[in-house]
Amino acid sequence: MRIADGFTVKNRRNLKPVEDAYAFSGDGKAIVVADGITRDARRTPVLRFPENKLDVLGYLGAMRFFASYPKEGGNPARLVCSLFASDEWREKTPEYVRKRVEDINQAVGRVNETTRRVQKWKEFDYLEHDIPGCVAAGAVEDNGRVSYFYIADCGIAILDRFGYEIFRTKNEGPNSRGSIDKDISEKFGEDFNHPGGRKRIRRDYRNNPENQLSYGALTGEPEAMSYVRTGQVEARDGVFLIGYSDGLEGVIGINGFRKILFEEAARRNFGVMNEKLRRLCQKQVSSEGTLVYMIR
Repeated sequence: MRIADGFTVKNRRNLKPVEDAYAFSGDGKAIVVADGITRDARRTPVLRFPENKLDVLGYLGAMRFFASYPKEGGNPARLVCSLFASDEWREKTPEYVRKRVEDINQAVGRVNETTRRVQKWKEFDYLEHDIPGCVAAGAVEDNGRVSYFYIADCGIAILDRFGYEIFRTKNEGPNSRGSIDKDISEKFGEDFNHPGGRKRIRRDYRNNPENQLSYGALTGEPEAMSYVRTGQVEARDGVFLIGYSDGLEGVIGINGFRKILFEEAARRNFGVMNEKLRRLCQKQVSSEGTLVYMIR
């Protein structure tokens, strides 16, 4: 028997629309999670929500930013999840998983090109008209073997019945190969807080295999596939197969997380387990994070 479920949690100070998504197949064998690319709001500077609760002007500025947040292009993360988690798994191999992701990336590209034409953008400018996209991770289990994929800082983990880690994918998100902020600051005197810096990062460091500090995202660009990692791992002792976005990467494996998994799964209280995990993650998340899991 397989049980699959998941959730998304947000910090209450995060006023952006939900850009994470998750899904699982009807038979519970496949799970997937995705995290949408942060984009620039229209005609407003990039702002971080103020830490000081008395910063009224900061709150007003943040609300103005999020009220202008772009809706064009829909939610690429939701599209990726819906396509990956369909039940049409003819093969359960890393090669087939990669082909599936390539097809999905192309589907994202078709949506983005339609968006560009409908919005009458001459081109994607990497600022207000940045390319919609997402990072993601997914896995499919068959007879104790898990074939998986991930790109950037979404990941897959396999835990034993006590909640201890058996396997986890590597974080290959922005700055995982070195500091991009430091690189553009030293070379160009810019950073992410300035429009020029954001444009340079998205144009020159995202989906650019020629750049040693680059990272990947599913935007429809064929270069994105250079950053998709696939593999297969034995998981006969694994009980929990988990997909996560970067917002919850640090929660997996902490004592409270392991305790909930072990105790509630042993009691077969799966609904209670999901709610307890959600509450724990809600306390830990700094912005937004998603967890999807399958229990063998």
